Amino acid sequence: MRVAFVVVVIAGVSFAKEPKPVRVSGVAEVTQPWCGGAMPPRGEAQRVLPHAKARFVVKPGKKNSVAPTAPAITTDDKGRFSISLTPGTWCVVPADRSDEPPSEVAKRPLPPGTARPMTATPPDFACLDHVWGECLATIEVGAQALTNVKLMTFESCGFTRPCEAPGPQPPSAPPSSAD
Repeated sequence: MRVAFVVVVIAGVSFAKEPKPVRVSGVAEVTQPWCGGAMPPRGEAQRVLPHAKARFVVKPGKKNSVAPTAPAITTDDKGRFSISLTPGTWCVVPADRSDEPPSEVAKRPLPPGTARPMTATPPDFACLDHVWGECLATIEVGAQALTNVKLMTFESCGFTRPCEAPGPQPPSAPPSSAD
């Protein structure tokens, strides 16, 4: 009786089907803002271009996480990409984001001789971790191939960073006294 039961369990496990990967393809675009100088002609304050040779990481779920990644997406010269993903929800993030939240990275000891960067105010790790967790895009993959998926990125001018105050705040006015 035991032998038959074991054979049934093994047979049931051996015939389990893995989800079949589905082809997901599309284009990545980058929006470049006008970053100073003379005012550009009307309608040229920002440009949308193919995001050529860009690299993105794909992770399971609706948020960036420390979960293992699927194969990375690398775009061609025209911003086009193609990847095979199993059915489910996938989060696409820029590849330059680390594999763990900024608050965890900050806890690691620095290599000998390396100084911590000086900032006017301490980093807002709750805000930075929130930004790290956001997906550039969320892709819902079903049984059919997905084409014409669009990944849109936005460049900053370099002087704007998320989660940082724009500079020193003015002192607050002293309370007025009523005579």
